[in-house]
Amino acid sequence: MSYGASSLLAKLGRFLERSARYKLARRFYLMAERVSGAGVACLDLPNMYYKIGEFNAAVELFRCRIDTSTDPQMLNRYAISLERSGDSQAAIATYRGVVDIDPDSAERWRRYAGALARAGHTAEAHAAFKTAYSIEPSNSLGEEILRTIDVAAPAWKRADCLSYLEPFRRTDLEWLRNYARVLGSAGRNREKCEALRAVAAQSKLSADLFELGYALDEIGATEDAKAAYEDALSVTRNAEAKKWGLGTLHAKAGRPDRAVAAYTASAKETSEVWRQAGLWFRAGTSAVDYLDFENARQCFRRACSLRPGYTSWAISAGAAEELAGEYQSALSWYQYAGRFIGDVSSESLRVAIARCLNRLGRFEESTRSALPAEPATRGAELGIATSGPEWSPSTETLDIFDDSSSDYKGLVQRARIAQEIESSLKAANYFDRAFLVGSKADAADVMQYARLLESLGRYERASEVLLFHSGDDGLRDSAVADVNLTSYQAQVARYLEWRQNMSVHDGVVLYESNLGLSVDCNPLEVCRAAISEFGQRLTHIWAVKGSQPLPDDLLQAGNVFVIRKDSDAYVRLLATAKYLVNNSTFPTYFTRRSGQTYLMTWHGTPLKTLGKRMPEILPHANMARNMLQASAVALPNQHTFDALVGDSDIADILADRCWITGHARVDPIIRVVDDRGAVLVPGSRILVAPTWREDAAIGEQVDSVIGIVQVLEGAGLDVAIRAHHYVEDHPAMHALRDRLVSRRVPTNDLLPVFDALVTDYSSIYFDFAASRRPIFFYIPDWEQYVKARGTYFGQEELPGVVAHDLAGLESAVLDAFDAPVIPNQAFIDSFLPMEDGESSRRTLGLIFPHVALDCEDARPVAELPKHPTVIIRQSMIPNGMSSSMLNLTRELAQSCSVKILTEAGPLRSESSRQETLSKLDPKVGVIGRVGAMPRTRTQFYAQRLVDMGLPESQGISKELDSAFRLEARRVLGEHSYDLVLEFDGYSEFMARLVLGVQKTRLRGIYLHNDIQSEIELRMPELRPIVRILDRFDSVISVSAGLNERNRERLGRRYGICTDEFTFARNVVDSATLIERSKEELPSYLAERMHKAALSAVHVGRFSPEKNHVFLLDIWAGVVAVESSALLILLGDGPLFGEMKAKADALGISSNIVFMGRLDNPWSIMSHCDVLLLPSLHEGQPMVILEARALGVSVVGSSIPSIRAMGGAGADRVLPLVAEEWVSTIVEGRWGGATKSFDVGEYNLDALDEFYRAVGWTTIGRN
Repeated sequence: MSYGASSLLAKLGRFLERSARYKLARRFYLMAERVSGAGVACLDLPNMYYKIGEFNAAVELFRCRIDTSTDPQMLNRYAISLERSGDSQAAIATYRGVVDIDPDSAERWRRYAGALARAGHTAEAHAAFKTAYSIEPSNSLGEEILRTIDVAAPAWKRADCLSYLEPFRRTDLEWLRNYARVLGSAGRNREKCEALRAVAAQSKLSADLFELGYALDEIGATEDAKAAYEDALSVTRNAEAKKWGLGTLHAKAGRPDRAVAAYTASAKETSEVWRQAGLWFRAGTSAVDYLDFENARQCFRRACSLRPGYTSWAISAGAAEELAGEYQSALSWYQYAGRFIGDVSSESLRVAIARCLNRLGRFEESTRSALPAEPATRGAELGIATSGPEWSPSTETLDIFDDSSSDYKGLVQRARIAQEIESSLKAANYFDRAFLVGSKADAADVMQYARLLESLGRYERASEVLLFHSGDDGLRDSAVADVNLTSYQAQVARYLEWRQNMSVHDGVVLYESNLGLSVDCNPLEVCRAAISEFGQRLTHIWAVKGSQPLPDDLLQAGNVFVIRKDSDAYVRLLATAKYLVNNSTFPTYFTRRSGQTYLMTWHGTPLKTLGKRMPEILPHANMARNMLQASAVALPNQHTFDALVGDSDIADILADRCWITGHARVDPIIRVVDDRGAVLVPGSRILVAPTWREDAAIGEQVDSVIGIVQVLEGAGLDVAIRAHHYVEDHPAMHALRDRLVSRRVPTNDLLPVFDALVTDYSSIYFDFAASRRPIFFYIPDWEQYVKARGTYFGQEELPGVVAHDLAGLESAVLDAFDAPVIPNQAFIDSFLPMEDGESSRRTLGLIFPHVALDCEDARPVAELPKHPTVIIRQSMIPNGMSSSMLNLTRELAQSCSVKILTEAGPLRSESSRQETLSKLDPKVGVIGRVGAMPRTRTQFYAQRLVDMGLPESQGISKELDSAFRLEARRVLGEHSYDLVLEFDGYSEFMARLVLGVQKTRLRGIYLHNDIQSEIELRMPELRPIVRILDRFDSVISVSAGLNERNRERLGRRYGICTDEFTFARNVVDSATLIERSKEELPSYLAERMHKAALSAVHVGRFSPEKNHVFLLDIWAGVVAVESSALLILLGDGPLFGEMKAKADALGISSNIVFMGRLDNPWSIMSHCDVLLLPSLHEGQPMVILEARALGVSVVGSSIPSIRAMGGAGADRVLPLVAEEWVSTIVEGRWGGATKSFDVGEYNLDALDEFYRAVGWTTIGRN
């Protein structure tokens, strides 16, 4: 009876629910539930709330009733309600429960995967969608699989995901074309051919047939490729292709190498002269696009010999000769073309002839070639008005002007007037300076200046002016001209063009102070000393940002000028100024050229820590790079060398260029030291000069300054303020504006006039201490500042009175009226040892030695021990390679100066790389590569051709070699290094950079793996590295067996010389790993390992070559025999989520612990029974060496590199047959670490192998 009543009540509830009478329906559902007593109608109520979208209510009702139901629909509704109410993790667990009820349902897997994806678990979602697809393939599931990979996923993974969609997209031609491109990027070229074959079969378009032919050509299917090419030509609508053949299609597709070959083959096969000529010309044009200039020369010669009257062909032949560096031959072609034209009035041809004459050193002829045949009328040429009142300038005209600084326009106008009164030398001087400071010259000014230079016999300069202001670089008609550059890249490309082709301007000095934000500090005093010494013989140019004014004495000097930082004039002067003086850093692209002298004068003695002692990661990268570029570094004292150079890890490299000269900016103080004493009197002038605090709110800094001023003025002192312009411009400072010192007054000139100083953490106090007048340090947050920023000294070492609050400052100031406050002599001796008023001359003497002959000599810095210098390029990505690097450098640092060269940007932003950095031996330095590599337009184009997979032509190699030689010099300077190694071996860019280092005894590269297997499995991008391996002096594999495999496979496949292939095994730091293996395990893991009858571990990246799929399959077999067996997986990578899902699908999740990547894997490893390593290929796995050092048994796959490890390798090596691995693990037949492994002996052998590999018989000897 109760069942019948309950059923009736439930039916009434459903009727009311359908009528949207939800409150009444709820009452009937509750009555039905009470009457039944057994919960017959218990799901109706939560189901109703689910339907009407009241998910929170639904969740509560489902939760107390759901255990009584296994209805998948109800469970799904419960999961949806959980998710909609914000409990995504409970929803995922519920969806998973639904999957477990029926694991063969694709729809259930799809819902589970969707919940994972929405919760952000994309890797697990990806794997779950794949499982759903494996049950019931569909286009929508394929789309979901694709959506759950990172947009930056490697090509092999993108290709794998797209393969799920392929069965459903076979008629979507655009999709298939994209699929083919991705397959090509992943190195799956045969599959690419099949995709393109499907496209071509349906579209029958010439472009698709051509792409198919090219793809078939790549895999060596020559006959099939030929047939596809013929089909492409038979259906093409391209008239040029029908006329000239396959080469046209290759050229249009941007494959100039194939175009050259096709045109050449066709030219040799035809007997028609007109056709031969056209084909040879087109072959030459494509050869230029391929930067194969030698071949282009030959092709153009053949074409022109058949059609000698085609002047445009002769000009193209000349361009090819010019690009090949054959300037005499180019000149002959251009002149030949000019004679046929009838005259040489064509501007581009005139300029081309002038360029060649310039390169040949025939400057007079170059100038006359570049100038128009007929000059403009004199009045127009001089820019003088020809109408209006008659006026003729006289020799007195220039006398009415002063010689103060001017800009481009003013200097040009002075030059015109000087030329009008026939003062040619003065006019040339004005023009010289105008063209130095002007970013863009007017065409009429260029011609006038060039003609004036011609009249004075200054042909080299005239030729240079005409050529480098013409805008014609000879690339106008080539594919190089089509390279698109950003505005910054274009500016840097111009820098390189100027650097390579313009002469160094003798007598020109470029100054920059504090990144262009001021005209002061050491550069100002060096400039003043140079003006005093040389008068008008030098031209001084200051780079400023914004509207920073020149001091009055510089403004009136007559040979001091201002340019805008980052303008074209600035960039050109960085490339051409003879002398450069800075107190901070030039841009990252700046690279000192031969003939330039760069004087670095740092901006103060540091109180705050610098370099590696700063809390940030490599904040000093460009600072260190600038110092490596410097010809000389002027320093005030030994401490500054230790802090600035030593803490940048380049002291031993740079020491012979560093000199203690004193601080040039202190000279004005020394020169006015008087007997006013160190006691304050009413009205004494006191300067408030706090440092800028990036870590403090501007309001707090303003309040601090106002409080200090009130205290000082309350004591009867005359107060002035020099603070950061942010502080000075704050509205709250308006009332104190009359105390602010004008920015026109440099700090150098400011300090001498004051009787006392109040500061905090600014290095200004070192300068003021030279006056031996009172210094007050107001540092209320000393402890906080030291903790956040770091200092080299304690407050007890400050040369003055310290105050921590305003009351203390007031007391200290009042005391100074009665008792002198003088920096102690020990401080003066340590930090101001050379301050005699001649520091600026001494500093200037570093670049002009005769200037400082009557001064005390600059002192060398303290001598450092001499050791071989080793540069090791390494990414610091935590993996086996970085572990190997850490161990090797720890050993080398005992007798070598070792520097790690690494990318500064990724190291700053990635905590995982910072972990590697923290493990470096303290003796090992770090040099951070910072800034983009400067490239010319041609070098960008050459790199693009290589990135497309084209073999390197002679011209490509020449351009890239030149670019990377400059890059190596930009990063490391022109210093000499004993050994430079590319340690990772996986970066083409870094491999080429190492090859670019010129001053080294040996350039080497490491191969940590079976490289051809890496290429075939997942990294086709390694091919360009393989092609340049034979340029290294030593190619070092990490085991003898791996060396033989790489030598045989790479040499045979790529045709490279393998004579320099050698090996050196990895070094093991057993002391560190044994010590860290003693660290306590997480309690939950220790408990699980204790309960397990068998525990195994795998350490490695989750990527295809590590073969995790096989590992999980065999572990399922192990668990089937031993249910408590535990597998611990350490590492991360692109397959991490998929492997977690696979473990779920195999039902062994409870027998596997996914730990991720750990800083200390050894504590876990040491507690396991065995290390399993079923890799598809390896180098010399560090993890095997580490396991052996810990006494842990190892079972590895029977691959050449593991077999070749011998006694240091695995206890058992097995073929990749699941049954053998399962039985070996279950029965414990791995040998129990029976092989003897003497780590100390092994390391000695490994180090000997390293020394032999780099040509050293013993460390430090060669």
